[in-house]
Amino acid sequence: MSVFALISSGQDRNVVDSDQAFQDAGGLEGRTLLIKNLDPTQLSSPSASEDSNTSYDLRVGQEYQHHRDIGKSELPSGERFWMKLSFAVILFLSIFPALLTGQTTEDTTPAAVPQNSTQAATPSPAVQTPAQPAKSGEPLPAQNQLSDSMPRRYVELWNTGDFNQMESLFSPPVALVSRGNRVLLTSQMLRRVITAWRKSMPDLNFKIEDTIAEGDKVAMRLSFTGTYKERLFPGTATPTPTSENPRIVRSTEMLMFHLKDGKIDQIWEEYDEVKMHLLMGGSWHTNEELEAPGGRPSTPAQIEAPAATLPPKP
Repeated sequence: MSVFALISSGQDRNVVDSDQAFQDAGGLEGRTLLIKNLDPTQLSSPSASEDSNTSYDLRVGQEYQHHRDIGKSELPSGERFWMKLSFAVILFLSIFPALLTGQTTEDTTPAAVPQNSTQAATPSPAVQTPAQPAKSGEPLPAQNQLSDSMPRRYVELWNTGDFNQMESLFSPPVALVSRGNRVLLTSQMLRRVITAWRKSMPDLNFKIEDTIAEGDKVAMRLSFTGTYKERLFPGTATPTPTSENPRIVRSTEMLMFHLKDGKIDQIWEEYDEVKMHLLMGGSWHTNEELEAPGGRPSTPAQIEAPAATLPPKP
């Protein structure tokens, strides 16, 4: 409890008991406290300290004594208690630090948060085990296979020769870059070339050896085989359909696809056409050989120019 002296007389008095004296002392702007029904003798009587605790009890004349004797719980109605602003500030400053200390302690005390068994068993993201990369030969997760689904269907188109769903693979116009040449790949052109290849090698089969997908591009490394049944390229041998030892063509290819809205809109390809020519009985001659008497050698004997040049692989 805060204690301050109450002085009712003299130059340093700070207590008056009438409205007029309170106003003469400056009112609310002055330095006095207005307490009505005040008995000044209780503040200056030599026996005051013996009668009661003058440091803590505020005496208000006979009314205070009557209240103390009979245990009244309220002051007379209609009376006012005036306190100067400076006293209110002092009182506030004396109480506020204690309130602030208590609030700070309450805020910094960690609250116990109950956890159920499910929450306690769930590890935080920082300590979760990172996903392990798939081992070689294992199928990729479904989300990683989405980007190369159209390129795989394109390869399957060559393996089956089924053109029913061909239009759904592409986002026209489609560009094809093959051996440095860029052409517009139309569905009619693709159908014609695939048909020619499969007619020459009915069991033609492409195998995807490796696939790399990044962003909107997919790269593939392929190998392919086929039994040579009909001439495909000029300058190659004419196959013998009834031969017991038919020529088997084995070669490789690299493909890269660009996807637009999930469909193919550009293809880059490189395949080993030189090896295909060799396996199909083709031969190469120098300029000197071609200009020699008799012209181009006739070996191998089966070589003859085709009536019409078939289109190369796109």
